[in-house]
Amino acid sequence: MMKIGIIKRETIKPSISSSQTVKAQRLKKSFSEALTLCYPFSGRIENNITIRFDDGGDDEDCGAYYIEARIDTPLSSFLQQPDVEVLKKFLPNEVESPKATTMPLLLLQISFFNCGGLAVGLCISHRLADLVTLIKFIMLWKAIAHDTEQQRLPLFAFDAASYFPPKDQDHDHNLAADEKPPPVVLNWPDKCVTKRFVFDGSQVAALKAKAASEYAQRPSRVEAVSALIWRCAWRSNTMINLKHSVMVQFMDIRKRVESPPLENTMGNLVHYFGTVAEEGNEMELPYLVAQLREQIRKCSENLVKTLASGTSTNSVELLRAQETAGDFASRIKYMKLYLCSSWCNFRLYDYADFGWGKPIWIFTAGSSKKNFFRLMETKEGDGVEAWVSLSNEEMALFERDDQLLAFASSNPSVL
Repeated sequence: MMKIGIIKRETIKPSISSSQTVKAQRLKKSFSEALTLCYPFSGRIENNITIRFDDGGDDEDCGAYYIEARIDTPLSSFLQQPDVEVLKKFLPNEVESPKATTMPLLLLQISFFNCGGLAVGLCISHRLADLVTLIKFIMLWKAIAHDTEQQRLPLFAFDAASYFPPKDQDHDHNLAADEKPPPVVLNWPDKCVTKRFVFDGSQVAALKAKAASEYAQRPSRVEAVSALIWRCAWRSNTMINLKHSVMVQFMDIRKRVESPPLENTMGNLVHYFGTVAEEGNEMELPYLVAQLREQIRKCSENLVKTLASGTSTNSVELLRAQETAGDFASRIKYMKLYLCSSWCNFRLYDYADFGWGKPIWIFTAGSSKKNFFRLMETKEGDGVEAWVSLSNEEMALFERDDQLLAFASSNPSVL
């Protein structure tokens, strides 16, 4: 009788990698190629003002940070009612970590759900880049992921120092960052809670109509929504001894000046301006919108005059503007201070397509500071998603405000 001896047993796997593996490889490869073109993002900050690019013989000393994660729940269940605290787990590093000043400047986390969906979490150091710079990097990353020809890649330039030069030894008033860094106006240790409110397109249209006046005709959605949130937050104020309120907003310098041309400049080109109001009639919605628009106009005019005067004073003037914002922060004991950052009108949903269509949802899950409002546009393009951070006591009042709920929904399903 013939005997058959088994000499080997093994499990044969398909030669084609899983869809998750293919997606991860595609994202990593295109990310690496984009990082090659945006080489400063692979460096490390030294002496508070210098970026070092070479690895100094240590392969792990430079480069972007990459994490891959698996999630044991389907994407659909997560999107039903997103948990703000859970959202932070999709980021590659705790934004408020003590290591934030020494860690890599750019960090990426790819998280795969068990249904096949994925989340892309991206962090970049605000010491090096602002939102516009981050978006330009995403545009480049997307173009490379789509195998775009080299000559058709998005334009960008690391030339901010030519417009905003470092310290001039001949001018004592021009201070280098290591001698006098810009004041940090968001460094509040107070505990707070962050919640999400969504204004759909029809609600935004109704709010804009309500906020209009002869002094601010046809308000923008950012003007209308930010003014309403400011008003409702102030109505929730528990510090009854404060009679004034100020909202500090952030402005992209690139959009406000034509000369010098800054459209493709990478860096942190952010300006601050504040609007002050007193309780009573001054906190009515049309008045707040008119005041916000007037302050934007004044700030834009001042920027044009400053930058048109020549680059020798640009850095000084911007530092002075930041000192003004810092002065607002120092007066917090005398007035209620709020900050608002808008991510609207940046077409993020168009740019974050890496080959599998537009994302279902884009959110900001960064640092949560008390009295901070972050505005995002909805996927439909005509709505606004607001992330509001307040103290627990004031949030309890804010989220029940009838004027707010007349236009916004509290944390609705993304689907």
